[in-house]
Amino acid sequence: MEKESIILTITIILIAIPIIWLIQHYISSSEDILAKYDVHHVEFTTINERNVSIIYQIKNLEDLSDISREDLDAQTKTEICYIVWYVFNKYKDVEEVQIISYYSHEGRFIEYYKFKIDRRNAELAGLLNISKEDLSNNIYLYYNKIIKLGKLKVYNKK
Repeated sequence: MEKESIILTITIILIAIPIIWLIQHYISSSEDILAKYDVHHVEFTTINERNVSIIYQIKNLEDLSDISREDLDAQTKTEICYIVWYVFNKYKDVEEVQIISYYSHEGRFIEYYKFKIDRRNAELAGLLNISKEDLSNNIYLYYNKIIKLGKLKVYNKK
């Protein structure tokens, strides 16, 4: 009886470990996707009876000359597209995405830009239910569409 209990315990452990590993891998891979776009926190909240995802991004800028007074750099434009695409396609109940971006300068966080778009306008831009490859191949086409349909405010350098 003791031998059978040991075999049963080992079998359960051998089955449970891969399942736990897959669950942890799935959870961490979702976080890693946004982390590579400098996302440090994702908040899900309700604003005016709408499900809103607020994305907090902290940019690590080597050189403040990367920040323009009127427009965003190419890397930031790409990040906005991927973040919006990812959140709307992963979380089907999110009705609006807001990105609040900061950069670190002399020990302070300074607002870089704010962007928001709702699901309907992201759908009009063609950003929903497309593959990552399609997004990658047409990133600036999608960027131009979501910027026209969303609201972007770029803050001046301080």
